[in-house]
Amino acid sequence: MGLAKSWAPPEKHSKHNRRASVMKPFQLIFVGLALWVIPASACLWDRDTLDQERRRFPSILELITGHFLRHSPEFYQWRITDRERQLQAMPNAISLYDDLAVAHEKLGNYQKAIDLMLEKDRLKPGQYETAANLGTFYLHSGRYENGLAEIRKAIAINPEAHFGREIYQARLVEYLLSRPQQGQPSTDGFTLPLDDSAGSPHQPRGFAAYLARLIVDQTGESEDDVDFDKRQEAIQVELSSALKGVTGMMRFGNFDSPILLESLADLLLAQGFDADAKQLAARAYLKASYETDGEVSSKYRQLAEQAIAMQVTQAKGNQQMQLTALERQFQAELKEAESWFDATTRSEKAWIQNGINPEVEFDKAYPADPQLDTSSLTIPVLPSSPVRPAWHYGVIALGPIGLFLLWKKAKQK
Repeated sequence: MGLAKSWAPPEKHSKHNRRASVMKPFQLIFVGLALWVIPASACLWDRDTLDQERRRFPSILELITGHFLRHSPEFYQWRITDRERQLQAMPNAISLYDDLAVAHEKLGNYQKAIDLMLEKDRLKPGQYETAANLGTFYLHSGRYENGLAEIRKAIAINPEAHFGREIYQARLVEYLLSRPQQGQPSTDGFTLPLDDSAGSPHQPRGFAAYLARLIVDQTGESEDDVDFDKRQEAIQVELSSALKGVTGMMRFGNFDSPILLESLADLLLAQGFDADAKQLAARAYLKASYETDGEVSSKYRQLAEQAIAMQVTQAKGNQQMQLTALERQFQAELKEAESWFDATTRSEKAWIQNGINPEVEFDKAYPADPQLDTSSLTIPVLPSSPVRPAWHYGVIALGPIGLFLLWKKAKQK
């Protein structure tokens, strides 16, 4: 059963617990067997490779590392100059405002980007692009209430745009605003990580848990098995859709945002035990640790380690994958992505210096997203941390004795 599919509200479990008081002897034996098997299940570890995860979730590694089609600061400075010139010649070309505002936003000029969208809205009110861009600019500037209002306006105008990205942008902001603040906010007014609890490996956490709870609240907590199954299916659909929404925010927004990276990792882990992406999730948490400092960075590293707690290496036998080994591979991937972006930046600078239109040349030079080559990168095997601790064998040895005694007691009753 997958992570999302195994999630159920506490009320459902409590009713099953009440039924335990009327168990028959054979049911007691079954429960005893289950209790014996649960500790032994530590040997059921996942041997997924990074390549398998990438096939399930194409382009995720590229988004985490920044190895996707994006422009340099020099390009956006050129675009500002170019669009201002075009607006002077064609003041009624409203779409130029979007290009100009996005260029300012990419350079960190949030208020200028907001002012341009407000001016565009006065000239031609009610456009979806205006509300969507304005909402994003407000969010990036830390004005979350204003941003949420504009994102909701964009959804009302065109709910299907960008594959519903704005829907999950709004839900992510709602999740952020629902988080209790403890101590000093670490970034953008929020305490990070948003959820640093260990939780259960069989339940969604963080943003994924928030979305799952929304589905439960919408559908009710029926004891009907058919309704229960439908609800679990609805949760899985919601989590898959949210994953697309968050990756869209990373591609067109701030791919190195700790909030987006944490939310991405939460969703990757909640796709089901046989369909999740533990190694990709660990990389997202690690990248968030690189974008933060001090205690926050340490907590993200702990989340990365928890993400691969049930992951083994590709070596013969079962060896716990070590975060330090995975990190060495991730560092190599980040270096390759950085080299690619450096080359792109040099090309854009050269085009601009030579008076060549960088938009045209970029499209010709990069017709499709680049792909990281991980074929030569493997996580080395470390000789420590076998998956079966010593107490595991003791439990297995004592299990049959305990079951026999339990059976005798049940038979006497």
